[in-house]
Amino acid sequence: MLPYRPPLELGHVSYQRVDKYSFVRVENNFYSVPEYLAGRQVLIKNYAADIIVYSEGSKVCSHKKKAGFHEMSVEITHYLDTFLRKPGALKNSVALRSKEELKAVFDNYYTGKERFFIEIIKENQNIEFSELLRILKGASPLLSHAPLKEIEDNVTTMAKSQILALSELFMPGKGADYVH
Repeated sequence: MLPYRPPLELGHVSYQRVDKYSFVRVENNFYSVPEYLAGRQVLIKNYAADIIVYSEGSKVCSHKKKAGFHEMSVEITHYLDTFLRKPGALKNSVALRSKEELKAVFDNYYTGKERFFIEIIKENQNIEFSELLRILKGASPLLSHAPLKEIEDNVTTMAKSQILALSELFMPGKGADYVH
């Protein structure tokens, strides 16, 4: 039997220091890493199509490789702690603008409710992006501006009017007796 050989990887391996904005520079493009790594040295594996970042032997993130010059690949989940401390910075951030669908959901449903938006993303950061968008859209009705009592009153009024209409349909003249 032949000795075990690990799989062959074709890529460039290098060490880099993460800048103060939590980016590493690979081939004149910038890739975000989790913000707690700012100032630390990380291992970069630069493959033909992917960039993978390791810290202390563990994989911390990966990005699809950018083909241009001075392009950025930004993941919003890398900056959630900063956005929780400074929620006003979210609306104009590169991290939010980097995903058009996420920016559209934010603009349509969460303007003025940045903290709620960030908390939903933080709780669901390990799921698929399409599922995250569905959750964010599904949580938007919880943001109603009307007080709960007003909503209950509206539902009660609508229910009473519908019952009255149905009872008048089936028992003309006596329908109002069943509403109250």
